[in-house]
Amino acid sequence: MKRACIVSTLILSVSAGAAQVRPTGTMELALVRERHKTLFGALGMPEPKNAIALFKLTYASRDPRGRSTTLSALVAVPKGVAPRGLVVYCHGTQTERAQSPSKFSGKNGVAEAEAAVLGLATGPYVVLLPDYLGHGDHPGVHPYPMGSVNADGVLDAVRALRKVPGRPFALGSKLFVTGYSEGGAVAMWSTRKMESASDFDFGPDYSVPMSGPYDLQDTIVDWLTSKTTDGKLYAFKVLGLAYSAYGLQRNRPGLKLDDFFVPSFASYVPKVFGGDETKIAQRLLVKAVQLGALQQVDRIVQPKFLKAMQERDRKNPLVAAFVQNTCLDWTPRTPMTLVYLPTDTVVVQRHTLKAVAEFRRRGILEDQVKVVALPPGQLGHVTAMVPALSVARRAFDGR
Repeated sequence: MKRACIVSTLILSVSAGAAQVRPTGTMELALVRERHKTLFGALGMPEPKNAIALFKLTYASRDPRGRSTTLSALVAVPKGVAPRGLVVYCHGTQTERAQSPSKFSGKNGVAEAEAAVLGLATGPYVVLLPDYLGHGDHPGVHPYPMGSVNADGVLDAVRALRKVPGRPFALGSKLFVTGYSEGGAVAMWSTRKMESASDFDFGPDYSVPMSGPYDLQDTIVDWLTSKTTDGKLYAFKVLGLAYSAYGLQRNRPGLKLDDFFVPSFASYVPKVFGGDETKIAQRLLVKAVQLGALQQVDRIVQPKFLKAMQERDRKNPLVAAFVQNTCLDWTPRTPMTLVYLPTDTVVVQRHTLKAVAEFRRRGILEDQVKVVALPPGQLGHVTAMVPALSVARRAFDGR
């Protein structure tokens, strides 16, 4: 593979066409060490040796309808040291725009972005964290959880960052990809698309998708439609179904939410997503329970739509989108490690095990695609993110 390391210059804000990178904050070494110890201290990670500069990248891309648009991303840069390479980190599910990576200034509470920055930029790596469509500066609705769609913006972010002339930092010679939860699937799709893109002959060198929903066709549909007595888990299911349908409907002209949900729930979904962004899952759950959907989504969805999901009927647009964004039917060339939590009830282990089984069937052996199961302990889907990230960091350090 060809490699490129671009020499840095000493200007602070530069642009190339629609692409621009500008400074947004700094994490001094004392703060980096303090926060790193809190998050990673029990995981045996090396003590940080560098401060971190934060930048915001804005760049040109396209929305799901093929129209030109501008997206945003966070870039974290190790200060005073040469970076080992560029790591692309794809974030998990978000419903609040304030939690977009580009909103992280180094001190404010953007939890996932902070963990990714502290875990990776101390490598030292330059870390690129795209916001995705519908997040950050993009005014649209996020196409959730469509990994293939969102990966296109990720590739555009890498292209833009590499091509901005006079960029005030170097990127190193290697390219790595990782991401957690929804971002795990985006990371896998990004790896897949980088392998086939003619302008990505410079990588990726290694990929670590973590606890991602790779199988939207079967595993996610079975999970969404199954019965559960756990209230918090059920809230995730109601949110997942509503978010998926709303994102598709808002990005594809001609669809109506009444095609998916009973009228009272269909009319409520845009009010929740279009208003105050806080407590969206809780509000959707309350509405579902009011409609009699106590432990299963059957009372809030149209019978025809429920049947389409159960029968995997691709004539239904959301079922078809789930099928199109399932990332199993390919043969990776990039060395990978898949990380998962066996006891995860949100992104269940079947996603990872099915992906691995398919790769093995295609002749991909363990030396090419490794699998790491996190020790369950007290971990859940959310709290497993930091331990998973430590696995990714060690994988990149070993390249």
